[in-house]
Amino acid sequence: MNTTLAPLNNSFSDIHFCSPYFSRNPISDLDCIQAFSLLPLIDKPKKFKTHVPPGTPYGLPLTVSHDLAGTCAMKFETAGRSADKLDSVLFIPKQIGEMAECVMNKCVGVAREGGFVTAGIANTENFLGDPRVDADFAGGFPTSTTFFNLLLWNPEIVDYSAFNPGDYDPHIGGTLEKYTRFAAEKQAAGSESRGKLEERAEHIGNAVKRMSRTLGPTPLVHWWDGVPPGLSLPGGNGTDSACNTTLARALDANCSDLVRPVEAS
Repeated sequence: MNTTLAPLNNSFSDIHFCSPYFSRNPISDLDCIQAFSLLPLIDKPKKFKTHVPPGTPYGLPLTVSHDLAGTCAMKFETAGRSADKLDSVLFIPKQIGEMAECVMNKCVGVAREGGFVTAGIANTENFLGDPRVDADFAGGFPTSTTFFNLLLWNPEIVDYSAFNPGDYDPHIGGTLEKYTRFAAEKQAAGSESRGKLEERAEHIGNAVKRMSRTLGPTPLVHWWDGVPPGLSLPGGNGTDSACNTTLARALDANCSDLVRPVEAS
C-alpha cells in the first residue's frame, strides 16, 4: 500500500550547505547546466515512487549528471528516520529545479564546490521539538516527518550517489540537535517536558559526534543512531565536534553559521 506526503514548499527552516568534501576538484557551471536540463520541471504535484530500480521514471532517488566524464551530478531523494517506510511521495518537480538552482548559485557559483539543500526539514524539527510525542529512535518516527534533499557533487573522484545528507551528514545532525535543544530551553526549568527534550537532543548529539562524510568500509552513522552499547564518546558538544572534525575549510568550522536559510519561493 502506497503512502504519500502532501507537496512541500521550501521554508525558512530549510538549509543549504556547501563543502569541498562534495567536489575535491572544481565543479563546472556548464556541466551543472547540462545536468539541470535533465531534471523534470513540471509545475504540478507528481507521484514519485521509492524502492524502485535506478532509472525508473519518476523513481527515487532521482539522479542526473552531465555525462560519464562530467564534473556535476545531482540527486534528489527522501530523508528522515522513517522515509524508507514510504512507497511513494508527492512532490512538485519544478521545486526540484529550484533546489538545484539554490546549490548551483550558492555552492558552485561561489566556490565551484558541491553541497546540498533540504525541503520540508521542518517536518522532522517540529516532531523532535514537541514534548507531547514520543520519539522512538529505534522503532521509527511517523512517516509525516519525512523531508527531502538535493545533493550536488563532482563524481570524478568520489562517488556520493549512495550518500544521503538528510540521514548521514553531520551538518544536518548538528542542526537537528541544536533545534531540539532550543525547543527544550523554551520549556520550564526542571519540568518533565524539558528533560524529555534535553534527553532527545543528547541522543542526536551523541550520534553527531560519530557522523562523517568519509566514505569507506566503516558504515555511515545516521543522526538518530545515538550511541551503541559499550561505546564511550569524547566530551564536548556534538555539534561543535562535528564541525571541527569533518569540515574541510577552517572558515566552515565556525558553527555560528550552521543554519543557512533558503529563500522562500
